[in-house]
Amino acid sequence: MAYTNSPDNNTYKTVEVKFDGNNLYRSGDLTVQRDLNIVNMYYDRISQENKEREVRLKKRPGLVESSYSLSKVSSSDVLRGSFYDPDQNALYWAVRDKLYAVMPDVGATIRTVATLNTSSGYVGFCSYLKSDNTRYVLISDGTDLWVDNYVATSCNRVTDADMPTPHQPYPLYIDGYVFLIDASTGDIVNSDVDDPTSWTAGESIAAEIESDYALRLFKAKNYIVCLGASSIEYFWDAGNVSGSPLSRNDSPFRGVGYVTGGCQIGDVIYFVGQDKNTNLAVYSISSFKVDRISTPVVDRTLQAFSSSSNIKGQVNLAQDGYSVSMDGHSFYILKTTQTTWVYDVDDKFWYEWRGSDNTNLKIEASWTMYNGAPYVAIAGQSNISFFSQAAYQDFSSNYTCQYTTEPVGFGTFNWKVCHRLALECSMHNYTGTSNATVTWSDNDWADSGVTARNINVFSSSPYITRCGKFRTRSFRIKYADNYPFFMTGLSLDINVMGI
Repeated sequence: MAYTNSPDNNTYKTVEVKFDGNNLYRSGDLTVQRDLNIVNMYYDRISQENKEREVRLKKRPGLVESSYSLSKVSSSDVLRGSFYDPDQNALYWAVRDKLYAVMPDVGATIRTVATLNTSSGYVGFCSYLKSDNTRYVLISDGTDLWVDNYVATSCNRVTDADMPTPHQPYPLYIDGYVFLIDASTGDIVNSDVDDPTSWTAGESIAAEIESDYALRLFKAKNYIVCLGASSIEYFWDAGNVSGSPLSRNDSPFRGVGYVTGGCQIGDVIYFVGQDKNTNLAVYSISSFKVDRISTPVVDRTLQAFSSSSNIKGQVNLAQDGYSVSMDGHSFYILKTTQTTWVYDVDDKFWYEWRGSDNTNLKIEASWTMYNGAPYVAIAGQSNISFFSQAAYQDFSSNYTCQYTTEPVGFGTFNWKVCHRLALECSMHNYTGTSNATVTWSDNDWADSGVTARNINVFSSSPYITRCGKFRTRSFRIKYADNYPFFMTGLSLDINVMGI
């Protein structure tokens, strides 16, 4: 009997699996790869009025080494801090006891800015503008404050005994003052106006609403935001005649403590913190609004999941979060011991980025140069690197992008037979072979004998056949070749059987 388009008992159908989910790890141990995850990809989301929103997953750009040396003694040396100064279009960083800078517009010559009296610990920076338009870069290692007059190529240590030592290594400039936090106190100490080398005893104000130590300063619009171990307080320049020029704004106080991962993107501050009687999470501060932006999955990977005594969180202290803007997206990047989390600040999605060794992408610094590339420092590399949209490898080695789906049953627990599986994806070339690998599991990835099948994405018919019988099935798609790549979902031709 001839087949009709709409038989009374048609059990054949074409079903779709759209790639539009969020990471859903079931525990804080990311080696348990049994749930939806997104690795080395991010969504491009295009919304059009009166039309359905289109979503596709794109492979992230790769990393290429620049000609700018990090001047490491050993490639394993760890950067202590970094800073981008837009006034001179210069990249600064600290390694061991040395401060370095490079101006890409001028060339690849690395300038040795200063030799510090410390060789470990965090190093912070800020720009400074005097009333005569002389510009400096200020550098703090928590013990000393250095003033870099980069026009004169001279960098000198502040010797005024009234400058707080030790202090938190996060200098902040506002209205001609530089502010530092006196270590192990709640005191915010300021320099004399228009002179970062001169300090006067008693020029300070205390962050004292909460009985915690102050840890880090940020500038948000015309406010100074002081993050403590269990509080956020706001100060503004009131032009006071004596003592600190600052006065406190008590109203927006919030009881969230700073832990690590501080980064400012535009006017928004991002950090890992703890609200009272809760565990680690990622927060944002926009003006007076403090929001928790991490998902439970991200939180699980920040917190401890071992049952050992006195186990600590899975994020390093005294490290920055990083900002990378590329391909029309801006990302807040947080490196943890298991993976590197990447948060799209516009689309509000979290992703994992890993290197070619399938471990966390080991970013140690980032510089978004004015009208230039998004530069980064990667652990183990001797030169500054940059994300390139002309390369989809990291340092000439392939890395894998990956999407794992949740189990799908297509509306019934009945057995299904899959006759054909097609990958809806880009086709960068129309000749040759470039394979995406598809695996699946019918039992929550409990078995280890999963067979991998290749789909040639350079084919006009990127599909495979004879995909077996299942009730519910999870799919995993991996792609590693050095090409720009995106995918939107799977299309399956199935036959739904009896119970």
